[in-house]
Formats: sequence, structure tokens, C-alpha cells
Amino acid sequence: MAAAVCAGAPAGVALARVRSATDHLAGVRFTLDARTLTLRLAPQKGRTPPDARKKLYGHSLRAACGRNGADGKPVPAGAAFLKFRWPRGTLTRKVRLPRDVSAKAGWCIVETVTDGGDIAAVDLRLGHNPNE
Repeated sequence: MAAAVCAGAPAGVALARVRSATDHLAGVRFTLDARTLTLRLAPQKGRTPPDARKKLYGHSLRAACGRNGADGKPVPAGAAFLKFRWPRGTLTRKVRLPRDVSAKAGWCIVETVTDGGDIAAVDLRLGHNPNE
């Protein structure tokens, strides 16, 4: 069955993958499914995280996902960026990136638009924030 699916894809086109990781420090779960990035406030185990809601709710934000370089560090070139607003009182926010980067994505981040301050970030290969 997998061969039939792959045979239908044009040569040189990477197939979309569902990728998930959690920034436990910020309490945000990232799920990248093709062009759809789902951000969810994640419950914490054994510790009290900073209140990400204060940084997310009602604010103008920017999400980005991209690939890692050969050294494993994020490469901003070629990343997919999107500005959005997180409605107050919602625990989950889905956004649609301008293009599908899921097949090669190594990282995702959400930051404030006003000052570019990071709110949450994950390494999709590790499954969590690399600073944990």
C-alpha cells in the first residue's frame, strides 16, 4: 500500500508528515500536520509552568516552522511564517502555514510580533524544547 501512495507522488516531492513535540517549559504542545500547525496549552506534570496564557491570549503572534541545518541548529531560510491572533479563553489554536514544510521540518516556534520574544519552541526530532 505504501508503494502505491509513494508511486502517486511526483518525483522529488517530499510527502507530508505529522510531527508533534511539547515545550514543557512553556506548556505548549505543537502538532504540524502538512500545512496545519496546532498549538495547544499542555497540562504540566509535577511542576508549575509560567502562565503561557498571559503571553498568548489576545496577542498578535507569529508562528514559524522550518528545517535544521547539518549541525542540528534551526535554519531560518526557507521557514514558513504566519502572523495570527490567539483568542482569549481558548486552549487550542489551529493556523494554516503558507506552505507544507512538515516533511523536512525540524523545529517550530511561536513568538510575539511586537518584540519577537519567544513564547514556546520545539525541536521536532527531539520531541521537546532543546533547552529542557
